[in-house]
Amino acid sequence: MRDSVILASAAILGALAAWVDWHSDEVQPAVAIIVVSAGVLAGLLPKRAWLVALLVGAGVPILHLLARKLGFEPRYPVAGNGWASLLAFAPAAVGAGGGWLVRVMKG
Repeated sequence: MRDSVILASAAILGALAAWVDWHSDEVQPAVAIIVVSAGVLAGLLPKRAWLVALLVGAGVPILHLLARKLGFEPRYPVAGNGWASLLAFAPAAVGAGGGWLVRVMKG
């Protein structure tokens, strides 16, 4: 039960990061949400840190790619027809790795 709540939270926070990214002209707010969310949630669920990173990081590329397929354009377009949004997995991996490391080092 606890694991599913954490994983659902990861998906919701990934969607929040995507919404922020869609409506912002800067990437920093979305990246901050991704890094902090992935770090905290991976620290709470270190055995599934990789899954937390995937769920949090997937929000931005899913929104950008799906919205473009449906004919919606972001206010501030992403380079490369939205494929550059896949870079959201990098801060998610860094955050989840940091959360996992803190939890493992803490014992």
